[in-house]
Amino acid sequence: MKVVINKCYGGFNLSSKALFKLQDLGSQFVRVMEPEEYYGKGKKYARRTWEERFKKDKEEQGSFGCPIIRNDKILIDDYKYNGSKPRACPLLVQVVEEIGEESYGGCAELKIVEIPDDIDFEIEEYDGMETVSERHQTWG
Repeated sequence: MKVVINKCYGGFNLSSKALFKLQDLGSQFVRVMEPEEYYGKGKKYARRTWEERFKKDKEEQGSFGCPIIRNDKILIDDYKYNGSKPRACPLLVQVVEEIGEESYGGCAELKIVEIPDDIDFEIEEYDGMETVSERHQTWG
């Protein structure tokens, strides 16, 4: 089985090109969210309205920390927050193999590692640098 991990400090992150390609391929790990939902319409602690924040992020598209926007919708990358299994998603592996360094998001250097198919694995991370480990039991 192939697994995609990050091999530099900073953290796993996909480029907009990679997310667009994954969305086009029908990945279940790329969600589409309305801007007002993403920014929290009516949140009392926000200094600007969701419309102002969305407009600013559209202008700064591609900057580190800005959400990825396509067709006036926010793309949510569930590959980085949804545990280890999405990292073995064949579509993710395909996109990283096809576009290589163009798949790297800000502060990321993605690598495909091969592990035996029957391994129950987890991704361990230190300051964004990741390794794949066989899952073991732990107690209290």
